Amino acid sequence: MARMIGREASAAGLPGRTFSLPAALLVAALGSLAPADSAGGGRSAGAVHDSMTVIECAGRATEVAPEVLAASEDARAAQLDALVAARNRRPDVSLHTSVQGIPPHAYDPALTNLGEYDLRLIGRMSLADGGARRREQLRTRAVAEGAGRDLAAARRENGLRAAELAAEILQSSARIGRHEAALQWTGRVLETIRSAARSGARSPADVARLELEQRGLEADIDADRRDRSALVRELGDLLGAPESWSPTISASHPGGALPTAADSASMVARADSFAEVRKAQSDVVIAELELTGAHAQKSVALSLTADAGWAGTGLSRWGPPGLAPNGTLSDRLRQDAGASVALELSRPLLAPGSELAVSAREASVSAARARLERVRREARRIALDLLGRWWYAAHDLPPLRSAAGQAESNLLRAQSLYVAGSLPLLDLLDARRVLEQSADRAEDAAGRLELALAQAEIWR
Repeated sequence: MARMIGREASAAGLPGRTFSLPAALLVAALGSLAPADSAGGGRSAGAVHDSMTVIECAGRATEVAPEVLAASEDARAAQLDALVAARNRRPDVSLHTSVQGIPPHAYDPALTNLGEYDLRLIGRMSLADGGARRREQLRTRAVAEGAGRDLAAARRENGLRAAELAAEILQSSARIGRHEAALQWTGRVLETIRSAARSGARSPADVARLELEQRGLEADIDADRRDRSALVRELGDLLGAPESWSPTISASHPGGALPTAADSASMVARADSFAEVRKAQSDVVIAELELTGAHAQKSVALSLTADAGWAGTGLSRWGPPGLAPNGTLSDRLRQDAGASVALELSRPLLAPGSELAVSAREASVSAARARLERVRREARRIALDLLGRWWYAAHDLPPLRSAAGQAESNLLRAQSLYVAGSLPLLDLLDARRVLEQSADRAEDAAGRLELALAQAEIWR
C-alpha cells in the first residue's frame, strides 16, 4: 500500500520528502486506519471478557464502538477519493459511437447527409488548467487527513467515554458492597436490640429506628443496582458486548501516584498533536486552496484531444457515397477510417463576481485560522485540566482513606459503648453514617484518580 501511494504521489509530481502535505497526508491518514493497540499492557483489548480493567474497556471501545467503525469507513472513503484525484493528470480515454438514420426523402439531403455514423476512440488531456488539478489533489489529501483525524478523535472520545463508564461501574460496585455490608451490620445490631427489647433492656423505639434504617439501605441497594445495570448496558454498547454481559471491572492503577514533571511536560507538549488541532490544520489548508482557486478563475486552459476510428455519411447504401452505387462495406471502412488531433485554448475575460469570491475565500481562511488558534488553546486547557484532576485526586486519596479508617474505628468504639448502654442509638447510627460518608468520599477520589489516569493514557 505504501508503494502504491508513492506511485500516486510521483504521478502527481510530488517531491519525495519526510513529511509534506502533498506526499505524507495519505500515509498519515492510512496509519490512522490501523487498529489501535490497547492502552493497557498484558491482555489485548480486542475481546470482551467478564473481568476487565478500566483501560481494557477503553482500548476495546477505541476499536469497535459504532461511531469508531463509521468514522473508519468515512476515512477509507476519503482515502480512496484522494487516490482518485492523484490520477487526474492522466488522459481520459473513451469509446464514442453514434448512428443517425434518415428515411428516404426526409428533410434536405444537404442537411441530413442521408445519415451519419461514427465509431471513435477519443483521448482527452488537460495541458494547462491554472493549477486546478493540483489543487484538487491537495484538497482531497487534506480531506483524507482530516477524516483520519476525525477517526482518531472518535477513537479517543469513545475510549474516554468507556473509561468514564467503567470507572463509574467500579465506584457503583464498591458502593453496593458498602451498602450490603452496612445492611448486614444493621441486621446484626437489630437482632441484638430485639432480644434486649423483649427483656425490657432496650426501648422498642430503637428497634423501630433500626428497622427504618434497614429498609432505607435495602432501597439504596436496589437503586445502586439499577444505576449499575444502566451503566453496564451503555458500556456494553460501546464494547460490542452481548446483552447478558455482567462484567467485573477492576482498577488499572490501584496505587496511582501524583503526576511527575515529565508527565506534565508530555501532556502539554501533546496538546498540539491532538486530533482536533490536526483537523483544524487540515481545514486551514483546504481554505487556502480554495482561495488559490478563486485567484485562478481567469487562468488559461489548454486541452488536447486526439481520436481515431471511423466516421462517415450517406447511410442509405453499404458503400461510401463517392463509390455509389457499386461501393461495398469494405470500401466504406477503408474510406471512413481516420484520426485527428485538436488543441483547445481558452481564457475567461470577464468573471462576474470574481473579486467578491476572492474576498469570501479570504474571510474563510481567516475564520479557519481563528478556529485553529481556538482549538489549540482549548487543547492546552484540556491537558492542563486533566493534569489538575489527576493531581488533586492523587493528593486527596491518602487522607480520605485514612479518614475512612478512622471512621471505621470510631464505629467499632461506638458500637461497644452502645452495647454497654453508654451511648444512645442515634449516636451509633451517626457513627455509621460518618463511616459511610467517609468511605464514599474516599471511593469517589479513587474513581476520579482512576479515570484521570485512564484519560492520560488515552490522550498520550
